Amino acid sequence: MALQLLEEHASKINPMKALKVLPDSVPIGRIKHFLEVGLQNNLNARRRTQVLKGLLYAEHLQVQEQRMHYESQSVLMTEFNICPVCKKRFGNQSAFARYPNGDIVHYSCQDRKG
Repeated sequence: MALQLLEEHASKINPMKALKVLPDSVPIGRIKHFLEVGLQNNLNARRRTQVLKGLLYAEHLQVQEQRMHYESQSVLMTEFNICPVCKKRFGNQSAFARYPNGDIVHYSCQDRKG
């Protein structure tokens, strides 16, 4: 009965756990289908993992390229720059933030609408 369960539900049973509980006297031919399905599932999982790993690495490279692009952009701040949100000038010690559109605002103004 156990061998019949292995045959019918081979894709749902962990092969390593099943092999540990099967007696050594079970002929390999009787569990051939079970082992083939288990190995195929293992191989498919490994391929999926490799594809995912490749996709994640490609995404990582794109993010790094984007980061380098944004870090290479410079902004010249002078005492004449004015915050578009609060309409005040930036002082020597002002902390500031940059919106994606390129606008520079005081750090404390970044969450307010201009």
